[in-house]
Amino acid sequence: MNQKITELAGRYKELREAADVAARAAKEAATECEMCEAELLDAFIEEGVNSVDIDGIGKLSMTTRDFMSVPASNQPAFFAWMKETGHGGLLKEYVNPQTLSAWMKERREEITRALEMQGENRFEAAKQAVALLENKGATVFQKRGIQFRKEKP
Repeated sequence: MNQKITELAGRYKELREAADVAARAAKEAATECEMCEAELLDAFIEEGVNSVDIDGIGKLSMTTRDFMSVPASNQPAFFAWMKETGHGGLLKEYVNPQTLSAWMKERREEITRALEMQGENRFEAAKQAVALLENKGATVFQKRGIQFRKEKP
């Protein structure tokens, strides 16, 4: 086997394992941070303060963010009201990006199979399928990577 591939594979394995350890540590730290923030919010409320300025730490302020939505069952009436009040320009046709990506992947495979049945080789058929999707306005890109599985002991 190529020495360069062997060396790079070993380095990749070390880095992948280090990244996995770091990701677990980051996740644990984020969880602890969220728990501490919840306790801090409770303490602010208990003390009746909105902010504190602590030497050596800085100023901490309680914030509120609003999240609003319209349930699907109410959308037709709500959107009609938006249009009536001059805000219809905010409305956009939308498909969830993951749903659209999955749908496009299915279409690519469907087109590829149809072209293969007409005698195209798989590689060329896939290229033509992507070209068709792009011709219709889609942007298609691929991300290549290496899948790593640890050796079984």
